[in-house]
Amino acid sequence: MSDELTIISNNAKGLKKRNKRLRLIKYLNKHLGHEGIIFLQETHSKEGDEIKWKNDFKGPVFYCHGTSNSCGVLTAYVGSKKFVPNKTLKDKRGRILILDANIDDCEYILINIYNANTETEQVKVLQDLNDLLDQVDFTQGKRIVFGGDFNLFFDDTCDAKGGKPLLKQKSIAKLINIFETYDLCDIWRVRNLKKKVFTFRQHHFSGLIQRRLDYFFISNEIQELVNETKILPALYTDHSPILISISENSELIKGPGLWKFNNSLVSDQNYVLQLKGHIAKLLAELDNDESFDDQTKWEFLKYEIRNFTIKFCKAHKKIEKEKIENLEKTLNTLESKLDNPLDQKVYNDCKTELEFIYNKIAEGIRVRSKCTWYEEGEKSSKFFLNLEKYNATKSQIKKLLVNDCEITEQNKILHEIKNYFENLFKKKNLNSQEKCDNFLSRLNTTRLENNQVVICDEDYKRI
Repeated sequence: MSDELTIISNNAKGLKKRNKRLRLIKYLNKHLGHEGIIFLQETHSKEGDEIKWKNDFKGPVFYCHGTSNSCGVLTAYVGSKKFVPNKTLKDKRGRILILDANIDDCEYILINIYNANTETEQVKVLQDLNDLLDQVDFTQGKRIVFGGDFNLFFDDTCDAKGGKPLLKQKSIAKLINIFETYDLCDIWRVRNLKKKVFTFRQHHFSGLIQRRLDYFFISNEIQELVNETKILPALYTDHSPILISISENSELIKGPGLWKFNNSLVSDQNYVLQLKGHIAKLLAELDNDESFDDQTKWEFLKYEIRNFTIKFCKAHKKIEKEKIENLEKTLNTLESKLDNPLDQKVYNDCKTELEFIYNKIAEGIRVRSKCTWYEEGEKSSKFFLNLEKYNATKSQIKKLLVNDCEITEQNKILHEIKNYFENLFKKKNLNSQEKCDNFLSRLNTTRLENNQVVICDEDYKRI
């Protein structure tokens, strides 16, 4: 069993004819290695087709139906990995299918799209996509793979040839907003910055028109895990299949990270009182110990304050979690008793308190995301959570090049970093004393007068 997941996407341009369907599935399966995910667009499937097509794919298939001659998207899994679908979402136009699934030990959000042709309709489809994405849980660090036929291009120089290429500005703006919110990148373009390869070809009276309309957009944090991304030859349709393979073994071991003091604690009277008592107790103990000088006392106090704060925050978080669970349980119970004015008051009070807690949590996420400019209500907590996750990902070193050798194992990377900084600041005396004296004697520097030397040697006094 392979330790990578391969995903292939293709606009099928109709799958009603069984011979074409079987040939296309066989072609895509060959490139998958009979193990992975298939995204198909423009399948022209309807409700009754599910039973007919079931055996052709030899695995679980998820549909968003169109009509017998337009739209329809399909996501299928083939292979022997442990595949567990958690949730599916789809639009009513037969253009969007979102699958939340566990594949072996990895969690994926698989988004399959067949975008409309006209810019006006594209904006509507992308708004539907935004509405569906709001219903997806992205808080668990799931890997996002967003692929399909987007029916637009982003660069009229690199992604288009022939005809009169026009950028669909409104559609592009909608997509860029999605990419920024969910931290996505065009992995093929990242790996092929100026390369001109196209996924769609059409013969026109003015000549051959070529465009790159099919894409895979993935979470930025899994860029290093992508082993391969390529465009395949087009068979049975005018769109080329696109393929991406993602390593499932990231082997990333996170340490405790850098601890930072949460300055909102200074507004917590309970924390302030407990900390003052703890510091007073420590000072009393240190005053009786002559082995501690003032500097050592100060360093020891900082260490103890850190330990006390971490312990306090863990206990506070546990209490807050229990409080949220109790409030949510109370709200669920009271929702069926809102006819009673007394119950309605308790319900409103609980709801207000729960909203206050979640607003505080969202504010913490915003602060940790290091987002400088924002307005209340301008961005959702989902945006700040992804920004926080992105910042954490940027601080991780996943690959290291040492003496032309690529290192990916975390223990070896940490070892190389440790060795580098240990040697960086080691005392190195490459010159003799005589060379140093000669160098210093040639320096034309201003020397202090005797009275200035006396002033510099005096004890510090506040002016």
